[in-house]
Amino acid sequence: MWPFAHLAVGYLLYSAYSHARFRRPPDQTAAVLVVFGTQLADFIDKPLALLGVLESGRSLGHSYLVVLPVILLVGGAVYRMRGEFGPTVAFGMGYASAPLGDGAPQFLQGTFETDLREVSFWVWPFEFPAERIADALAQAPGIGHTITHKAAWTAANIPSYPELGLWVRSFEVGVTLLAAGVWVYDGRPGWALARDVVRSVREKR
Repeated sequence: MWPFAHLAVGYLLYSAYSHARFRRPPDQTAAVLVVFGTQLADFIDKPLALLGVLESGRSLGHSYLVVLPVILLVGGAVYRMRGEFGPTVAFGMGYASAPLGDGAPQFLQGTFETDLREVSFWVWPFEFPAERIADALAQAPGIGHTITHKAAWTAANIPSYPELGLWVRSFEVGVTLLAAGVWVYDGRPGWALARDVVRSVREKR
């Protein structure tokens, strides 16, 4: 998923939460933390992969074994400074949604076992025991048939690449436009804070 799509999904999630929980749009700090959270996984993995430290651009920063402790650490630090959990929810939604968004398209292809192997970065440095999970789910009432026939269903109903790639990119553009509209409706939270930071940096120069 492209960075702007990660940001769009994270913002829509937190905006919906803020309106439902507080009956107001996200505040300035929360909006900035959504931006930071949605980009953090790539900020960690992409440079380290280019330097050869990591084998993949989806590994350390995309692993929920890292994501969840980082959210807790940031949450503790923010609570000590501000005495509230709202900003942590913003950061957490942003960060947690990014690896999910990167892995979700995998489930539009192949067998369930193949899908699980492709999203093993969710538990990096380990791997999902794909066959055992699929076998266990195949025995469960109601979903066994779906697991067993997933590959045939996707082959019949979901286009393969490159057409599937066009579908995915179209979704990303659409969700980004939607998020931009919601952001403007919300009063462009975070814009003033970012502008003040840039102005402060320029004045110090």
